[in-house]
Amino acid sequence: MSETLSRSFAVADEIVFSVAAEGKKDPTAVQTYKNIVALRTGFEKLVQSVADTGRTKNELLDIQARIESIESRNSSLNMQRVTDDLTSVRNENKILTTKLKTLKAQFKK
Repeated sequence: MSETLSRSFAVADEIVFSVAAEGKKDPTAVQTYKNIVALRTGFEKLVQSVADTGRTKNELLDIQARIESIESRNSSLNMQRVTDDLTSVRNENKILTTKLKTLKAQFKK
C-alpha cells in the first residue's frame, strides 16, 4: 500500500477512533470505526491481490518466452538432423550408384 494511502487511513482511523472513544455510547461512531478498519483490511487484500496478479502475469510472460526459445532451438535442431540425414542419403546414393555402375560394367564383359 502506498505511503500516502497509509497516512490517509491512519488519520481517518485516529479521528474516528478518538470520536468513538469519547462517546462510547455513540453506536454510530463505534460502527464507523469498525467500518474503517474493515475498509483498510479489504483494501490491503485488494492491493495484495493486484500485486500477486502482476507477479503471476510476469511469470507467465517469462515462461512463454522460455517456451518460444526452446521451440525455436528444437526446430533448428530438427532441421539440422534433417539436413544431416539428407547428406547421408545423398552419399549413400553416390556409393550405390558407383557400385551399380561397377556391377553393370562387370556383366557387360
